[in-house]
Amino acid sequence: MEIKRTLKNLDVRISRLANDFGISRPTLDTYIDMYENGKTIPNRLYQEIFDYLFSTENMTNIEFARKYDYVKRNLLQKGRDPGETREQTIRNNISDFAMEKNIGTEFLEFINLFIRNRNVELVQKISEYFNYVNGLKELDADTLTEKEIALYSRLYHTFSKYQTDSLETDKDSYDSFIEKCQRVYVKKNASSANLEVLEYLEKNLPEDSTIDMEYVKKLLEKKED
Repeated sequence: MEIKRTLKNLDVRISRLANDFGISRPTLDTYIDMYENGKTIPNRLYQEIFDYLFSTENMTNIEFARKYDYVKRNLLQKGRDPGETREQTIRNNISDFAMEKNIGTEFLEFINLFIRNRNVELVQKISEYFNYVNGLKELDADTLTEKEIALYSRLYHTFSKYQTDSLETDKDSYDSFIEKCQRVYVKKNASSANLEVLEYLEKNLPEDSTIDMEYVKKLLEKKED
């Protein structure tokens, strides 16, 4: 079944469907494409809804209206059952988000980076910070360590100043940031042979060496081109 054509013939707007389903229009478009191509929708509730609404060809307006009413009164309400754990709701939302076509790769890379480093202490503390300031976790200030207090105070100061356009540049930190970004990018994108050369030079050059490592990196990059 061509779902969008069917909906148009039934005079049902896609935007209304997305709104009633409680999902974004891009997510609904993705689910429609998956269903039409015989793929399983990652969210089981919406797979059930699609099977119920769109498995029958040549529905009349009355038949669709009856099915749609059942979906809203029963299936969607079941999906919003208060008994469903918040964790499961979050998992479903993340699944829906990942399937949206208009999500940039760079943003997905960031989320993936956060997930892969979820056991790193700093990542865990940053996660806790955002849970605290968004009211998702109760803060017990008496249990915080000095290290946590230092981190949270710096994070709060930085984000507060940024929101009010009053954040000032720390020149030394910025220079270190630039240096690390360039160094990591070169390593991530260098061929294995060039990477070995760079690592060897960085480990074995004496501190008083006059060799310009940035120039060496540029030469290696030019060689690859």
